[in-house]
Amino acid sequence: SSLSDTGAKNEHHDNEMKNALASAAFYGTKNLASGEFVRRYKMCIDDDDNVRNLKGRREINDNRELEKIKRGTSQKPGTKRFDMGGELGLFDVSSHEGSIGFFVKQVKSGETLEATIIQESEGIEDFTDFSFLVTSNTPPSKIAPALSSGDVNERKDVFSRIASWRPSGTKWNSLFQKNEPKKGSDYLANAQHSTNSFWKTIIMADSNGNSFTCNISLKKKGNRSSDNSEVEDQVLVVLPCAPSLFGPTGLSNLVKNNGLVIEAEIRAPRNADEMGCNFGQPSDAQCGNGKSMAPGIEADGVCASNSTEKQDIESNNGIMQMVKRGECAFVEKIRNQHRQHDCKAVIVVNSERENIFVMSSGILSALEDNDPPEALLPPSVMVSKEDGQQIIDVIREYEAKNELTNSFNDGIFATLEIQPNSNTETHNIQWPVVRSSQGAVQVFASNGWGVQATPQEGKAKRTTEWQMFIFSHDGINTLRNLAEDYIYKD
Repeated sequence: SSLSDTGAKNEHHDNEMKNALASAAFYGTKNLASGEFVRRYKMCIDDDDNVRNLKGRREINDNRELEKIKRGTSQKPGTKRFDMGGELGLFDVSSHEGSIGFFVKQVKSGETLEATIIQESEGIEDFTDFSFLVTSNTPPSKIAPALSSGDVNERKDVFSRIASWRPSGTKWNSLFQKNEPKKGSDYLANAQHSTNSFWKTIIMADSNGNSFTCNISLKKKGNRSSDNSEVEDQVLVVLPCAPSLFGPTGLSNLVKNNGLVIEAEIRAPRNADEMGCNFGQPSDAQCGNGKSMAPGIEADGVCASNSTEKQDIESNNGIMQMVKRGECAFVEKIRNQHRQHDCKAVIVVNSERENIFVMSSGILSALEDNDPPEALLPPSVMVSKEDGQQIIDVIREYEAKNELTNSFNDGIFATLEIQPNSNTETHNIQWPVVRSSQGAVQVFASNGWGVQATPQEGKAKRTTEWQMFIFSHDGINTLRNLAEDYIYKD
């Protein structure tokens, strides 16, 4: 059984709690601290004279720093703070409302992990397929290097140090009580918006061990110099993105093609059609007093334009078109951009500052004769509102520059890369690293900690509850070990 189950059955099993970290999880940091003092100094932490003799030593300073963190670090609303002891320290934890997912922040590093799980099956007995979106935010000064080296025999067993934060005696008997969203709806990941002071990573994964990182790079094309040698492209900014669940960015297609890479000139949302919905009569599902009438459709109180006039398809080599979220289903936005502009890819900018979605196909209006099937739609991704505005600002800046210099060949290009997540056989680890199977999800953060979520049979028939555990790891050595012996095995 899990450590949390042990703690829930009896809160007084000192003799059974062999692991100091587990002791800290259930009884607080004093148990861990006293064990450390006895081991190091052969004295009791409660002995005032002994403690006075230790003034100036680093352990005392570390405890003071811990108290400063407790007092001075603000918590995200809705989270609960837990002291995991030892090197792990304090964590702020919460579960999502209205969807299956979690938010975890290691207080001392400021690093956060957030995940939304998209469950396909009804109950634990046929729980085989799910996908999930992971968002990581790490302060640049706290990004850990690729941890490596050391004798394989010295690797720490992850399970010997794993600790469940799930406290006994609370209503949170499980971190996740299944609240399944309607099939075809958008799945909110509640990802924090990116800022210049954080390194943000977005990973999409499935239950079969496949995971992909999504990034958009803005580039200024290099020109040939006087000696006809090429100049390298200038990378202006790299921003994370969330792939949609349909078309070429659907997980099955990403697995089949081992990801994708697309480069094209990028265009900001068009003034006459920022939402990308103004093409043909809107379907009945799009309207209805500003309410969402079907899964996958986000109505913002305004229906798509009733204009049936078709625009001429542009003569170009393919562009990457930006549109804003709202007014029509995501898949209809993508289809419209394909019909009107023959786009190579579409970027949807979210309308809410602190949220990012996994875009699903929802319900399509009737296809026209020239409409492509879903599999042939251009790739589509979502970016946060802030990141989307940053892209638009860069594009507008260069457009203004071109007008002043009468130069119209100096456009901004973008590269959309959706690539497999880190290879555990290399020292070049890109954090976080995601490992998954049909029985668990594991996310390894860069600062020696991680999160595991496992499905459990729910109390209600054919439902699933999720449990979450916080664990420590020693970097690439742990990952290599897991490559040979899955951690999910008993």
